[in-house]
Amino acid sequence: MGPGERGDPVGAPSYPGRVDLLPVLGALLPSAAVCALFVVVVRKMISADRDERAAQARLEAAERRAAREEATRRTVDGDDGRPAEDSR
Repeated sequence: MGPGERGDPVGAPSYPGRVDLLPVLGALLPSAAVCALFVVVVRKMISADRDERAAQARLEAAERRAAREEATRRTVDGDDGRPAEDSR
């Protein structure tokens, strides 16, 4: 194959290692975009899970605090949770 047969300008040097970057980038760009999208989605999922765990921990702490306060109130009021005895 001589110069000009592949669409190269006549007399243009043809290097065996020469690669046109545009088709390479065009082939790699979709994979890179999907990879970037995957990273963003996974980071959002991890962030949402972290936020949900923090909210759950706050809720459970508030429930434990309310239970302790209720137990303290019952102890102070003399109500230990047992049924009252009949005083006949």
